[in-house]
Amino acid sequence: MKKIFFGRKAGHQRLSFWHPWTFGGCLWRIIVFLALLMLLLFLLCLFRRCDDRPYDNGNGTRVPNELREMDDQPIVPLPDDDMPARQGITPIDERDIIEDDSTHQRLAGNALNVIINDSAASEATMQKWEQEFKQLYPADAYKVTYRNPQTMLLQIQVPPAERVQIKNELPQKITDIKFKVFDEAVFTMDMQPKDKIFEYAELSWFYKPIQAQEAWDITMGTPNVTVAIVDSYFDLYHPDLNSDRIVKPYSVRNGNSNVAVADDCPKIDPDPEHGGCIYAPYEHGSMVASLAIGNANNGAAMCGIAPKCKFMPVSVGHQFTMLSLLEGILYAVNQGADVVNVSAGQSFGRGVENVPLDQQIQYAQQTGKDMEDVWDYVFGMADERNVTIVWAAGNEAIYSGMDASKRGKNTVRVAALDTNLRMAYFSDFGNIAERRIYDSNVSAPGVRILGAMPNKNFDIGEGTSFSAPIVTGAVALMKSVNPALTNEQILSILKTTGKPVPNGSKIGPMLQIKNAVMAARRTTEPPSPASPRGGAA
Repeated sequence: MKKIFFGRKAGHQRLSFWHPWTFGGCLWRIIVFLALLMLLLFLLCLFRRCDDRPYDNGNGTRVPNELREMDDQPIVPLPDDDMPARQGITPIDERDIIEDDSTHQRLAGNALNVIINDSAASEATMQKWEQEFKQLYPADAYKVTYRNPQTMLLQIQVPPAERVQIKNELPQKITDIKFKVFDEAVFTMDMQPKDKIFEYAELSWFYKPIQAQEAWDITMGTPNVTVAIVDSYFDLYHPDLNSDRIVKPYSVRNGNSNVAVADDCPKIDPDPEHGGCIYAPYEHGSMVASLAIGNANNGAAMCGIAPKCKFMPVSVGHQFTMLSLLEGILYAVNQGADVVNVSAGQSFGRGVENVPLDQQIQYAQQTGKDMEDVWDYVFGMADERNVTIVWAAGNEAIYSGMDASKRGKNTVRVAALDTNLRMAYFSDFGNIAERRIYDSNVSAPGVRILGAMPNKNFDIGEGTSFSAPIVTGAVALMKSVNPALTNEQILSILKTTGKPVPNGSKIGPMLQIKNAVMAARRTTEPPSPASPRGGAA
């Protein structure tokens, strides 16, 4: 031990701190030492209590600390990044985001997107379109800012005052190439504010009413089925996500396989080991993925619905836009995904839930037709490849058809249920029988849902964001027992095997996974025409 010396006069002998000058001096030093030792033990006790004591979140729900602490497990190496480097998508400057006067949608005021939709589309086709565009608009204010030959998507920058005019006139001026031009809309993640920490009895509440455990007696999925999660960021080192089931991870933002975090992610609490950051969108993707495909039997706190299926993480970053979502979805479709989960949607601002329902329906019938056409084209591509797209309905308690991405007739649109298995107060809805509108296909629990969070953590959330991946996992199980199922058959099975929701006429029936898997296994012929669905007609 290093000695500590006090000041001394010249010629005086140096005395150590503990030198017993007198009996009294020795005694008070012993007393001080014991007092400090007791204080240290007290503080250590407090720290331990902070770690070990079940946390009360204010409503009586508690969770033991072991749910937040897991034994170290071997890390499965992630797939090598063998894709060619390319340009990533640049986030929209917040100063360039506007609210459209007619649609009330948030848009990039200085950007337009183009999807080249020719069956013989190629790199040469894209270059030809760019050349014609520059011939029409040679000034520097008009330029191509993004291009991806793999998905045949472009983004062009235009003067804000001319955006609408150029969007309308481009199809009339470039007539030798088939394409669509549309606005760069800004989306939000369908996630409600979340609480923390639950008792064991409440953590797994949502598995039983949807027959998850019963379905696992039939199948937990197969590696022949790939589930793509198109979302923000993913912690692929989390025990519930890290596995050899990960295939073809892709970051739209980075243009490579780094789905953890972009260099410019707003960091609140960096994770140097894995290059991540503790930030709400980063958490969102990890949680959504764990609910659909989270590992089973690994000692962690929860299990995804399809824990044996392959996992394709597709990161679109912390800013969801029309272009980034299309990039992510088309990547998944073109890279062999069987099911694609998208827990995002357009936001219409506060007070929209108070708009009369008739006006909401009228809005859906009259606005966003150009975006609806684009989504229909993309959904058609997915349908041709037998890829099922599952959407979260949204969290604004409005008619989901107001969002053009939720009008697709061959996609699965999922509403949220609360712990009483009724329509959650925040859930968007899609069924209005008196108007013969059937846009909500199925519902699943979306309140007090436990999922994986970055850095080996777990948390709970509420929102249709977390209902959708539960259904995505169920669809993966259905395809595991019958890979030939069409989207029409899947929609029919989900409806006919689901359980009616009390006072839930505005949403689809509650998911019943075992019944759906058994029906999928029996299905060999195309289903008979189901009840009308889709479209605000």
